[in-house]
Amino acid sequence: MSELIQSPTDYKLQLGDTLNALRLRAGLHRADAAAMLECSEAKIGSIERGRSAVSATELRALLDRYGVGGDERAAVEELGTEARKRRARTPWGAAIPDRLKRFFRIEETSTAIRYYHPEFIHGLGQTEDYARALIGANTALRPVEVDRLVQARMARQARLVGAHAPTLSMVLSEAALLQNIGGAEAMRGQVRHLISLAGRPDVSFRIIRFGVGAHPNRGFPFTILTPAAKRTTVVYLENLTDGIFVEEPDRVAQYEAAFVDLVKAALSVEDTVKLLATVAMEL
Repeated sequence: MSELIQSPTDYKLQLGDTLNALRLRAGLHRADAAAMLECSEAKIGSIERGRSAVSATELRALLDRYGVGGDERAAVEELGTEARKRRARTPWGAAIPDRLKRFFRIEETSTAIRYYHPEFIHGLGQTEDYARALIGANTALRPVEVDRLVQARMARQARLVGAHAPTLSMVLSEAALLQNIGGAEAMRGQVRHLISLAGRPDVSFRIIRFGVGAHPNRGFPFTILTPAAKRTTVVYLENLTDGIFVEEPDRVAQYEAAFVDLVKAALSVEDTVKLLATVAMEL
């Protein structure tokens, strides 16, 4: 995806924000909107958070209840039309586990992505060879599923060259550079790719050397996602079988503070690039 503003997910988020503001302006509660649509308050909350679609009929009913008309109504209805559009089908869509679909939706509308991992490079920074070796190591996947997941990972990277590219900040342990993922040639290509990424103004990449010793969150990978449309920052934690979101503000703040400490423990961007160049020559 090259244009963030063209994402149905982004339009859905904008529509949810707009409906929330219009309801509040009308002096109504979610219970009032739920009564109008004969649905649960949870559904209204889901619509206003941009997680659920709203049909044209439901949208018209809500706008009637909120007293919205004229050009303002036309603009909201246009948002609704864009939010209901389906994505073009892809050969890899069916291969994405349900637990990752919400992550993909948030990632593609995030303005800032902060990532720490003690062993692996973030999917947005992986080469195809590295991604294939990493995904293919999962023996539970069939070859066709590996191919589709690799395609999905490469498609995600289109965001980095789009008009609305997010800022990407990665902190990795030195161990991530020394993993034998796909062999020496694949790792050499991966390290060189990181050097090219580090040269972009919207990418910040740092390495924590082994000699640093103990540091915050050692061994606990996490991704901090700051979505567009004034959405709340969330933290994504992935393990073998699950993808978990941390959304409570106090807990998110702990991860943000930990990331600041990780940056302090890491090499500067300039020294990281020098280390990468040395590793690339040695591979």
